[in-house]
Amino acid sequence: MSNLKNLQVHRLGELLKMEFPQTNSLLGNDLLDRSGAMLISGPQKIGKSLFASQLGLSLADRKSFVGFECSTSRRVLMLQAEVGERRMQQRFQRQVATFSEDVHSNLYNACTFSMLKLDDPDGAAFLMEMVEQYKPDVVVIDPMANFHSGDENVVRDVIRVTSKLDEIRALGSAVILVHHHGKASTERSNVGHKARGSTALPGWYDTHLSLEKADKENKKVRLKFELRNGETPEDMLLRLNPETMLFEAQSDEAAQLTLVVSAVRDLGPSTAEDVGECCSHTRQWASEWLNRAVEKDMLQRNGDRPVIFSLPGQPAETRVNVTPDGIVVSTNTGHRVVVNEQEVVDGTGVFMN
Repeated sequence: MSNLKNLQVHRLGELLKMEFPQTNSLLGNDLLDRSGAMLISGPQKIGKSLFASQLGLSLADRKSFVGFECSTSRRVLMLQAEVGERRMQQRFQRQVATFSEDVHSNLYNACTFSMLKLDDPDGAAFLMEMVEQYKPDVVVIDPMANFHSGDENVVRDVIRVTSKLDEIRALGSAVILVHHHGKASTERSNVGHKARGSTALPGWYDTHLSLEKADKENKKVRLKFELRNGETPEDMLLRLNPETMLFEAQSDEAAQLTLVVSAVRDLGPSTAEDVGECCSHTRQWASEWLNRAVEKDMLQRNGDRPVIFSLPGQPAETRVNVTPDGIVVSTNTGHRVVVNEQEVVDGTGVFMN
């Protein structure tokens, strides 16, 4: 009950007159606000923890994070459950080389392993004590799986965790939660459906940063966004610098080609409109880079109106639109017909129910 004292009730007139400082935004493009909630997700071994520690360092040093500005230096508390102190020291020794000494005093790290559980009264109370002692602007929890004992697929169990995180937010701290992708995440183009477990999680966060493999060698990573409060940025291509252990934004021709090829790999045979939507870009942007990828033999192009782009050697598909009058099959390829991801018939034309 003690945390309920932080709740405030305002008349509408009072709320409309309230002035909020510009520093209420911790990270550019409204990615993270004071008392905000962010989810960082990705598959195993893609670099989620490195990405999260880089964000923590950027916030602690008021330094741009993969192109997004940090308004002022922040105090950051990182709780790391998968990496011990020696390994964290080795990581930070390489990462801090490009940051000022402000990070030495503004960033706090605790290696908790699986000792601290947010759905346990003692664990939750201990975390609140740390927040009250160090008064962080941002708390990083990495990864979610190690900080609870429940079932990630059960709404009630997930809400037990997010409710404790909301208590931290009520004290004024933003929360960044690191989480794993689900097994079928590569088959889902919607960013909100990538993270593992209950649908209660998308209802909790304000911002979701999803890290996805962009090439077979996993040398580059595609960063996708989902925002509740701001305009969704376009997909970005990142490369992990092996010397600094920091992700660097890529914007050259090779980066754009990698983005569209990665989208086709995720979506399957696709139109320029499909790829543009997947990458948060326009159809025109997608069409230009898809055709360049075809010229470089990175993709193949089939049919006309609509044109379908696919990976080399991948069977082209005839797209099927289901209407009240029947199943209308476009004649763009003359190859196999797919309805609801099931191959049903060969040929082209119009197939009625």
